[in-house]
Amino acid sequence: LGLYSGIGLAAVLVLAAISVTNLGVYYSRLTITYMVILTAVFMTAERYLLRQYETRLRRQGVGAERVLMVGTGPGAEMLVRRMSMFPQYGFLVCGVLDDELARGTSFAGIPVVGGVDELPVKAQALAADQVFIAMATQDRGRLVHLIKLCEDQQLEFKVIPDLLDIMS
Repeated sequence: LGLYSGIGLAAVLVLAAISVTNLGVYYSRLTITYMVILTAVFMTAERYLLRQYETRLRRQGVGAERVLMVGTGPGAEMLVRRMSMFPQYGFLVCGVLDDELARGTSFAGIPVVGGVDELPVKAQALAADQVFIAMATQDRGRLVHLIKLCEDQQLEFKVIPDLLDIMS
């Protein structure tokens, strides 16, 4: 929508400039109409092709952000499966940290690499770009501690709430 608004605004400005400078004798309004239509077609095609190219690169792992999932709360499994199913989102889950699951097992197809307290070490070892925290919210003190650890490591983090938190 923004693309076509910009093209329409540019067409109006070109027509206004032609009218103000009395160049209407040299430039046909029909030519301007053709220009606007061709511009819209070519820019739409360009955006489509670039989006397809970007999706193909992301599926190959190029430009994807490495994510470390902390906790296995209610929304974590769905989120991990969604990120694995749609690599074009640009996220690659490189490991899961959880205290209840044993190291070496897997959670939604992603290996469990350690406990929650190992966050700083594992984030550095796995070269994680982001940390998604999906722990149960009963332990808010621990959640605040994990957020502080992410800030100290200058890691971008996202807190994944469970459905009960969202509803309340």
